[in-house]
Amino acid sequence: MHIYLIRHGQDTDNALGLLNGRRDNDLTKLGVEQIKQATKQLQDKQISVILTSPLKRTVQTAQIINQQLKANQLLINNDLIERDFGGLAGHPESDIAQFTNNVIITSENIYMLDGPGVESFLSVYQRAKNVIQLAQTQYAQNNVLLVAHNDIGKMLQAVVNQQTWEQALQTPVIQNGEIVKLI
Repeated sequence: MHIYLIRHGQDTDNALGLLNGRRDNDLTKLGVEQIKQATKQLQDKQISVILTSPLKRTVQTAQIINQQLKANQLLINNDLIERDFGGLAGHPESDIAQFTNNVIITSENIYMLDGPGVESFLSVYQRAKNVIQLAQTQYAQNNVLLVAHNDIGKMLQAVVNQQTWEQALQTPVIQNGEIVKLI
């Protein structure tokens, strides 16, 4: 069994530099192309199960991939949804300081740790544990592709690598269309 993760292709918020969280936007033309290119890297992985976040950008990503891979199952998994950015959704990253100063700053990103309606990383980490457990038990005889987002993707990596959520935030950002082998 292998578990792979892919971050959705660029969506309209990504293109505008906005924090999207759970905003439900479509892929851009570039996002579609990113996924078509990434799918070529998945051709030989024998993916038979695709689990995707319920948001449009991930469902569209999963559908593009499945057109080529023809997995046995393509299923929505609500635990793969992106972290809830609460009142920060739709704002540029530069607005984070208006909502909270409780952040972790890395060379690539600013991660807010609280704010109005912002989901905790501990909660996202727990959802990631649920997804990995599901994949390893219910789909143990399959190669699984998880279609998700950066923050939940980092937590999936943390669970597999036995890291804390804080350690996971220090790892590189998962780029749009990037594939990561988890297991």
